[in-house]
Order: sequence, then structure tokens, then C-alpha cells
Amino acid sequence: MGTLLALAICLGAVTTAYAISSIIHLLYNIREVRKSGLPYIILPWHEMNPFHVLTCGFNRELWQYLPKWTYFKFFWRDWCHHTKFELFKEYGDVICAVSPGGVTIYVGSVEVARQMYERRNDFPKATKVYEYVRFYGDNVLTLEGAEWRRHNKYTRPPFSEAVHKVVWDEGIKQAYAAVNVWSRGNSGVMVGRDLRTISMNVLSLSNFGVALSFDCGNETTEHFGQKNIPPGHKMSYGNAVNHVLDNIIPLAIAPKWLLRNGPESLRKIGRSYDELGIYLRELTQTGGRAATSGRRNLLGSLAKASVGDGREKGPGLADAEVIGNAFIFAVAGLETTTGTLHYAIIHLALNLDVQDWLHRDLQEALKDEDQDPSMWEYEKVYPKMASVLCVIHETLRLYAPHAHIPKWTADRYQPVNWRGRECLMPPGASAYITTTALHYNPSLWGDTVKGFHPQRWDLRSSSEGWVRTDQETGVKTPITPPETPRTETQSAPYCYLRTPVKGAFAPFSDGWRACVGKNFALVEMTAILAALFRDSSVRIKRQEGETQEMADDRGRSAISNSEGYLTVMIRHDVELEWVRR
Repeated sequence: MGTLLALAICLGAVTTAYAISSIIHLLYNIREVRKSGLPYIILPWHEMNPFHVLTCGFNRELWQYLPKWTYFKFFWRDWCHHTKFELFKEYGDVICAVSPGGVTIYVGSVEVARQMYERRNDFPKATKVYEYVRFYGDNVLTLEGAEWRRHNKYTRPPFSEAVHKVVWDEGIKQAYAAVNVWSRGNSGVMVGRDLRTISMNVLSLSNFGVALSFDCGNETTEHFGQKNIPPGHKMSYGNAVNHVLDNIIPLAIAPKWLLRNGPESLRKIGRSYDELGIYLRELTQTGGRAATSGRRNLLGSLAKASVGDGREKGPGLADAEVIGNAFIFAVAGLETTTGTLHYAIIHLALNLDVQDWLHRDLQEALKDEDQDPSMWEYEKVYPKMASVLCVIHETLRLYAPHAHIPKWTADRYQPVNWRGRECLMPPGASAYITTTALHYNPSLWGDTVKGFHPQRWDLRSSSEGWVRTDQETGVKTPITPPETPRTETQSAPYCYLRTPVKGAFAPFSDGWRACVGKNFALVEMTAILAALFRDSSVRIKRQEGETQEMADDRGRSAISNSEGYLTVMIRHDVELEWVRR
């Protein structure tokens, strides 16, 4: 009895001390935010508080039973993805969330976002957010400052026009093989996992020189593939990649000894982690099992990095850093590309008028090209793919892979101009540029901001462009410049696309730390969609007893129930029906 009483007293003392400490920290943080001149809200269970972590997974499902108070939505785990611009419209386009754990600033103001992009030293990248992708070693995504520059030196050069040509050719090859499989008979197919396979195969060849076939049943690759399990391995390369991506959260938070000695479900996760690490080491040590026609790729650059440039030019990368970067480029672009393609295809299935517009434009652009897609030359055909780029950009606007671009204010107050006055962001504050808020702001994109309208990007169309209509006066105000200047890169078809307000569109981030693989991803997605929709159409497959409208409702539900983990993706796939035109 005495022991229980002592434990109760100790527990009460600890709880009281924690509560007092939390109140003190909260009051201090409120005082700091008040100095800034920015509006703020108090979120007592924010900043990874245990209560928030335990409840955020299911509180959105409880919404129907709670008072309809918008404030509660801040406690959803992925609230920015689900609420879009709603909370910024109510609380302001810059929201300071104050909790005992610190100050978190969510930026939905294009004015403030531009300043944060331009002042890279004042608003460095919050690398702590990316701890979950450094379990093989530090890499270009998890570092900042001088260390980032050292990694960037070796990982940026491979993303060149020569590699983009490999990406183009392989993307077309993989997509054409896929649509031939999908359009067989009248069967429905869920394309989500197949799109990941296509993207993984493109990355494998362009980055590592390893050619993989979409048709797993005809694999001839000696060492890598979806099904092949070579000597010394317990899983195929494809299965290891897929299982790591499917279980990125347990891998990030569970200790490795538990993953290797726990229940079978955890041991399988541990095996996939170990197996992928072995594959990546084999790739970097042997130089790959195939070569991309002598072109320089990421694998060659990492091999050079492991040796270094000599004492005069600076150090190279340690073995763990080489593996860490190989992992990032093997999987980081995989989920973002897969997710964007998945959203684009389902939206096209739900919007047959847009699909017909895309098909007509492709027919016009490709009328002088060979009927065999494998003969489409990158330098000649890619510049004519403006309509495909419109579809991709609109998809990225609606479903940016990441809801936030994480930055922080370092160790000092950071002044920003907001609504005509100077405000001070407090030191040590997390500062997230919220892409979903910027992408859904009607003042930047017009009244149709929530709809899927790829034609809004097309300068060749007769539409009036992006406008905002004043609800009281009915006056329409143009949002974007009437013309877009031609880019220096002749192979890019951006001369036919409208340019958003600077800072308003950032699916690949922006500024100094913009994604190095942006053009790589755009070329890959363009090649895949062009090959898929040149001669085929797609719709949501009806189940027995369904009308097409009922089937489309399931497709819309799959999109609306998307969730963000590593990236924002469709988690509950629907069957699609592919038909040759």
C-alpha cells in the first residue's frame, strides 16, 4: 500500500511539474509571437505533443460527432491537405500556432513565401523534418549549409539533358508496355502499384544503368527486378523497394533491433530495409549491371564521390553518405511521380471532356511522327507536349506531393513584410510554406480553383485566363501576365504555358533548394502520359449493378480520401477500364 501511495505521489508530482512547465513555455511563446505583429492561435496539443500524436489518426473520423468548430481541424494530422485554403481564409494567410512545444508559422501568403525563398540564409531548410529518410545515411535532402553543398556537388550534375533523353525513351517504353497489358480484354485494373513499377524502372535505368521490364513474367535481368531473388538475397529488388515505401513510418520510428527480432510482420519490414541496403551497396560498388549508352548517370557520379576530388578540390562522400544518396534518388522521386500520375489518370477518367481535349492535342502534335512511340525523339517531340504539361501542372496544383515546404527562422528574429507592415518572426520557430494553401487561393487562381481544369495553363486556348471575380461588384481582375516569355531551354514547351504569380506554384519547392529532379520528373511524366493517352481512353470501371455515375462517385471518393504520409497519395485505389481508340 505504501509503495502504491509513493508511486501515486511521484506520478502526481511529475504531472504537476509537466503541467507547470508547459504553461510557462506556452506563456513565453505567446509573448514572443505578440512581438511579431502576426496573428496567432493557441494549440495546446500541437508540435508532436503525445496527446496530439495519439489522437490525430482518428479525430477526422470523429468530426461528425464534434461541434462544427473550424478550430478542431487544426488537430488533424494532415489538416493542410484536407482543408486547403479554408483555415487560412478564416484565420489569415499567415497563421502562427503557439503551443508549449514552440511556435509554428504556416505561410499561405505569396508575399511572405517569396521573401522566404529569396532569403535562403535567413530561412534555412528545416532538415529535422527529413530524419525519417536518413536511416541509410545523410544525403542531399537531409542536410543544409556547407554539408549540403558538398553532397549537391555530386548529385546535381547527372540531371542533364542527356539523362532526360534516357528518361523520355524509357518512360515511353514502360508506359506503352503497361497500356498493352491494361487494355487486354474488358478487365479492370488498379494502376497505382503498376505506376510505381513503371517509375521504379525508369529511375533504375536512368540513375543506375539497370534495365527492368514492366512485364515481370518476362524478366531477363540477372540481378535486379520485381521477381528475381539472386543468390545472397531473401527478397527481390522490386519487393524490397515496395515494402520499404509501404512501411516508411515504422522504419523511421521503430528501433532496428525490434525490426529484426520482433513479430513476423516487423521482421519482414526489417528484412526489406536490410535487403534494399544490400542492393544499394552492390549497385554503388559494382557500378551497376548495365550502362546507359556511356552517358553519365547518378551511379557514376556517386562512384566518383566515394573517391573524392583530391585534397585541393575538397572531400568526397563517405560510404554511408553514398548509400544515403543512392536511397534518396532510388525512392524519393518514386512516390511523388507515382502519386501525381495516379491523380492525373483518375481525374482524366472522371473528366472525359478533358481527356478528349488531351487526345485531340496529342493527335495534332504527333501527326507527323512515327506510329511506333519508341521512335519518338525526345528533342523533337517533347517541345510539342504542351497539353500534357498542362495536365501535369494542374494535377500538381491540386495535389502537391508535399503540403509544406519546411523552413525555420534559425537563431534570430526574421523581419518580413506582410500586408504593408514589417513583422518579426521569432527565433527558433518552424516556418512552413504551405503549398496547399497557395495552390487553392482563389485570389491567385480564380473562382474555379477547386476544379480540375488543365486548360487554365494553356496560352493557346481561347479562355480568358486566370481571373478573380468580385462577388459584390462582379468585376473580373486578371491574375497572370497575358504572355509567358520563351525559356532558354528550347526543348521545354513552356512557351505555351501560362506562368503563375511568382511563389504561388511550388510543387517542387522554389528558390535555392528547389528539387534538383524537377525537369527529370516532368519529362518522365510527360512521356508516360503521352504514351498512355495517344491511342487509349480510360474510365472508372463499373461494378455489377452500377451506373457510370455511381462508378465515378467511387473515383471521386478515392481522391477525397487521400492521405499524406511520405507524400500525399490515393490510398484506396479503384479499378479502371482502358479502351483502345
